[in-house]
Amino acid sequence: MATDLWIWRRQTVKMPQQSFEVSLPHKRPQNGYPTTQVLRIEGILLESAQKFDLLLKNGYTGQVYFRFDPLFNRRFIPRRNNRTDVINQQGDLPFTSGKPFSLDLESDGTIITIRMHMRGEEIYEFVAHDNLKQVTSFECNGDILVHDARRETPLIPLPYLRPLQGFTPPETIKVVGSAYDGPKKRFEVNLRTAAGEYLFSFLVDFARNQVVRDSTKGKVWQIQEVDGGFPFQLGKFFTIDIIADGKLLKMRVDGQPFCEFLPREGDDMNNVSILEVTGEVCLNSVTFFPEEKLKLPYETQIDGGFTPEKRLRIVGTPKFGRGSFEVRFIIDEKNVLLDYQPYFETYKHYVGRWVMQEGIWRMLESDGGFPFEQGRQFELDFRAKDKLIEVYVDGRRHCEFVPKDEVSKVTKVSILPADSMQLNTVVVGDEDIEAMKTADRTVQKEGTT
Repeated sequence: MATDLWIWRRQTVKMPQQSFEVSLPHKRPQNGYPTTQVLRIEGILLESAQKFDLLLKNGYTGQVYFRFDPLFNRRFIPRRNNRTDVINQQGDLPFTSGKPFSLDLESDGTIITIRMHMRGEEIYEFVAHDNLKQVTSFECNGDILVHDARRETPLIPLPYLRPLQGFTPPETIKVVGSAYDGPKKRFEVNLRTAAGEYLFSFLVDFARNQVVRDSTKGKVWQIQEVDGGFPFQLGKFFTIDIIADGKLLKMRVDGQPFCEFLPREGDDMNNVSILEVTGEVCLNSVTFFPEEKLKLPYETQIDGGFTPEKRLRIVGTPKFGRGSFEVRFIIDEKNVLLDYQPYFETYKHYVGRWVMQEGIWRMLESDGGFPFEQGRQFELDFRAKDKLIEVYVDGRRHCEFVPKDEVSKVTKVSILPADSMQLNTVVVGDEDIEAMKTADRTVQKEGTT
């Protein structure tokens, strides 16, 4: 008997059944960081076990995209995508009948590689033939007793900063996460300007059981609004919708109307340039409706330089017939720390890494292969380390770059030229989750009424 359910992060679900099914997201996230998923199974193989099937499939069509089927009278592991595929066998059998096991099925979320782990050790790597974005369910059955099964989705690093080009009707921002019991017991969602003014602050304060809405003028907080009740609980998942509706901002919590906020006199929501989520919250997803179409050339400020452990993620699709696009880490008008430029030339494809020093351009590197394709969406990550910048494309390491200047001097990032790609997402975040504790500016509100 199959059981359909969601398995959320940090929950343990006891399943003493011989067969069960776990529902999975139908679509791969397009915004933010989460692309990796881990399915963890813990249980015991029954004595004289002869069958143990793990399947990733589409529950609507019945299509099986991955099958793991160890047979216990043999010492290797067969696996295949479809019935017509040749069975690929590799490795010793890591299971023993009558003994407990713990197994992780790990996927990076694209058309991809699956890695199996057993007791912390990698068993093997499997390259799928089909698009795993179509997977909707995970099925486990056989001669087993399952004690624990759960799906884990990685959290978005905090503080989460997302560049915006205004926030006007009919736009909606959906934030999904869960608050945890930290020392400050609060988190917030903010809409800010490039000058550092808060045009809207949505502060969830568990210490006072209040949701505070406010804004700043001249960097000074204005009159707080706290009506509407308190629909949040520590450890419980929530959904917050912020809706631009005429002159108002309307908030919904878990699908129910919660409150409204009228921007203060003189505030123009066209000037919103940053969405910020910070505080003691496990952030699972941030989604924009309608789907954002950012315009090129695009520019975003980098506060405090591109320093460890900051990350920049760009999601876009190169257009056909365009020669190249560029991502520039700019210090000032005459100095560019890094210009990352993929070239779609007819005779050669390569990715040049340029620098500009005192107005003079130099290309330093062009190795690392060419992981881009016109018309195909990419996810491009720049990760700041102590003395270098690591570059990943679609979750795979592409290259690393040793800057010729201080990364702390970077003031902004520019993506250009115009009409070179369809730009979907630009995210600036911090890989260090502990950084959000010091970056949480809600401490400024302590003692306010």
